[in-house]
Amino acid sequence: MDLGKNLNTEPATHAVTEKVSVMDNFERLLEEGKKKEREQKHAEQLKAHDAATPILYRGKTFDDVLTYDTGKHKDSQEKVKALLHRFATQFKSPLALGYNLVLLGEPGTGKTLYARVILRTLLEGYFHARYFYFDDLLNKYKETDDLKFWIEPDLLIIDEVDLSSRTPAVKRDFFRMMNARYEHRRPVMLISNDNEPTFKKNAEEKLWQRLLENGKVISMSWGSYRVKHQKGEI
Repeated sequence: MDLGKNLNTEPATHAVTEKVSVMDNFERLLEEGKKKEREQKHAEQLKAHDAATPILYRGKTFDDVLTYDTGKHKDSQEKVKALLHRFATQFKSPLALGYNLVLLGEPGTGKTLYARVILRTLLEGYFHARYFYFDDLLNKYKETDDLKFWIEPDLLIIDEVDLSSRTPAVKRDFFRMMNARYEHRRPVMLISNDNEPTFKKNAEEKLWQRLLENGKVISMSWGSYRVKHQKGEI
């Protein structure tokens, strides 16, 4: 006598199916809750960032960056804007490569505006980025010389970099920070009013080589937007 033929397994199978379905729904609701919590936290972080951003740069996007030169630098301005836009909107690639940018040019050429726009774009994309003026960075380093803090951000932006009259100790600390990011393939964006030969000389060869082993210098050699605006040329 084959007892298996007379055994009804349908209720047990149905109960298992219901249990799996309940678990699936629970996990889905749990994941949706986590996603909503992440989005809310992200929105709060962006709001805090915007509140701390100087009014001049608050809410600015790449649409606000003008390619204002109508002469020989018009093409250069457009190419730089396109390059920096790709860097920010396709940041997974530069991040994976540890790709650095060095923006050089006289005051008023748009370096800081680009940096602020890139920073906001990355934060919107759930990346971790930090922005410092050079002197503020040096002061922060005195408080926090733990390299983990300086390696952590996906992108470290340092504005107004001036190494021309710094002590050997300051240069040593700055190199230590940059070298740590280099060794961990963490990109940096450095911004300076120097031209390329001056910046290279002040940075010294060992830092310069690390920056450009996997990176690019962008020389913004056109005239100042502020000066042109004051003259009524824009």
